[in-house]
Amino acid sequence: MRAALSQLSRLTKLALYENGRHSSLPNGQTWEQLIQSSLPLLKTFQFCFCFHHFNSNLNQLQQAVASFSTPFYLFDKRWFIRCNYDCRYSAMGTLYSLPFAFVEMPIDVTSFDTSMSTLIASDVDDTKYESYEKIKTLMFNEKCPMPHRAFLTSNIVRLVLKTGLSTNWYFLLSNLRHLEFRRTLHMSSSDFNHFLANTPQLHSLTVPILVLSKLTDKFTHKTVCDQLSQQIHSLTISEYYSYGNDLGIVSVRLLSSLVRIFGKKCEHLSLGLSAHPNTVLPVIRRMQQLRSLHIRYHPWCHNSHVTASSWLEQPLLRTNVSNFMHSPDDDNFFIWFGNRL
Repeated sequence: MRAALSQLSRLTKLALYENGRHSSLPNGQTWEQLIQSSLPLLKTFQFCFCFHHFNSNLNQLQQAVASFSTPFYLFDKRWFIRCNYDCRYSAMGTLYSLPFAFVEMPIDVTSFDTSMSTLIASDVDDTKYESYEKIKTLMFNEKCPMPHRAFLTSNIVRLVLKTGLSTNWYFLLSNLRHLEFRRTLHMSSSDFNHFLANTPQLHSLTVPILVLSKLTDKFTHKTVCDQLSQQIHSLTISEYYSYGNDLGIVSVRLLSSLVRIFGKKCEHLSLGLSAHPNTVLPVIRRMQQLRSLHIRYHPWCHNSHVTASSWLEQPLLRTNVSNFMHSPDDDNFFIWFGNRL
């Protein structure tokens, strides 16, 4: 990337978001040398470098922050940074420019009080640089009791949980629209009930089926199920062992529970299936408000040679000519129900 940037001598603004899961610590001197030698017109340098390095320690983190503390950064360019970090097991954290320039921010600390920053000059307008107003998505990698004082939590519309969420946050997410659980569950059904009561705008949920089962006490917690039924318009069942966009497999038995809970309001459903569509589509059709359906038909889950693309030939799917069906490959199948659009 630096080799490519070195050819852009007329560049005036550069914004970089690096979110590699095992990236090394950033080096400010490397970027300083590149900018001075190849990017003479650069006025704005915005970045967010996420790092996770098992062989680093606090001293190396301090050296990384110091590399962004030279006269070039502090006086010539007036570019300031903050580093949020956690060194309990390995060096994990985020080093970013101020003000925070991106819509998604990872939470890698248990407390923002431990952060290091180069914003220490007394003649600097703190309010100009201590801005997090662009953040719309928070991704929790660590359980942090309280947000940074400059957070505008009313702007947060998407929440991604890889770990637990302190109850102190529940009252700060009144405009939350989308919630995503990643793998391990750190929330009881009673806490989830409390969370839903404080997020009235929530309408989209991405969750592994095993996590959803625990959040609802195996689909028996009436208050939680009723809240989900009223609030969730878009449901994605994700893969438990993946941090990507893979869909999780749902059995016919669990599918019936999903339809019972989400059948009233849910308009968009995405999930993985191992059963033949002739078995499951009659169950799904009980969702009267459903407008779009994405099914991933995992080939390794069945013994037949039936593929998702062959579903286009199934009589069951051709009962309404207003529906639009698409199978981009042998594993994925999409239906848009034309009579409900």
